[in-house]
Amino acid sequence: MSTKTLKTAAIACFVLALGGILLGGLIANRDAPPYPGSVIGPDGETIFTKADIIAGQDVFQRYGLMDHGSIWGHGSQRGMEFSAVTLH
Repeated sequence: MSTKTLKTAAIACFVLALGGILLGGLIANRDAPPYPGSVIGPDGETIFTKADIIAGQDVFQRYGLMDHGSIWGHGSQRGMEFSAVTLH
């Protein structure tokens, strides 16, 4: 194979891979569940709002909490059990 053919094949693979990633991102964004405007308790009081959910998600992602606790099924082997601490 010539260098030009290899270069063309590499560029084509890159473009196809990038297109697949972009398509997957668009599909994931389209199918994402909506955030509720607010959650109202049985007594009519607002428990939390959309802004509270987004702020909590920001903290969760900022501190990398996906690697801790029972979220991945590790229990407390990899860090503090945040869900158990919150509940108790």
